[in-house]
Amino acid sequence: MTNNLNDSLADLDKVLTEVILNVRSIQESQQRLVYKSDAEAAEKTGFGRDRWERIRTLVPHIRVPAKEAGKSDSIVYPIDGVREWLRDHQEFY
Repeated sequence: MTNNLNDSLADLDKVLTEVILNVRSIQESQQRLVYKSDAEAAEKTGFGRDRWERIRTLVPHIRVPAKEAGKSDSIVYPIDGVREWLRDHQEFY
């Protein structure tokens, strides 16, 4: 009886550990590192389109070359870099 209980607890421990590891890997894979567009950055930062247009060239950004000839390069904005820049450049009155 005691062996069965110990075996069951050990099996349960293995299953729960595996589930926790799967959840962590899913969370890590879903974390976003960049804003993929001006619209997304404007929305997520709360600045709105007009204000974002004024500062978008000032915040940290990465120009991603187009894969096909004739298409324009895209720009992505690293989330942590944008947050740090905003924190350093906001003035409160």
